[in-house]
Amino acid sequence: MRTYDHFHSNTHEVLGLGSGELILQIGGKMNGMQLMVAAGDVLVLPAGVGHFSVDNSRDYEMIGGYSFGKHWDMMTGKPEEREHALQNLGKVALPVTDPVFGVNGPLLQLWK
Repeated sequence: MRTYDHFHSNTHEVLGLGSGELILQIGGKMNGMQLMVAAGDVLVLPAGVGHFSVDNSRDYEMIGGYSFGKHWDMMTGKPEEREHALQNLGKVALPVTDPVFGVNGPLLQLWK
């Protein structure tokens, strides 16, 4: 996990912590919230949601997956990225399945 605030404008992201723990800032540096994430936790981040490791721990294993197997872009919120990011965000489709529970998982009902 990067130690600086970033987001992906072209794909949603699912993160699973395989081992260890760390503190993540989710929702951006200015207005986000900090979460303690431990082995077994899974987070689904919509495209455009900022995130980064707060505590800079290296004692963990994070696994990431991206909608439709897309290769993610790296955005940091610089003014020159804005137009491109907004264009990309408008094209990102909702997930087809819940990455944890499958076709009938709660994500698709909650995410509107």
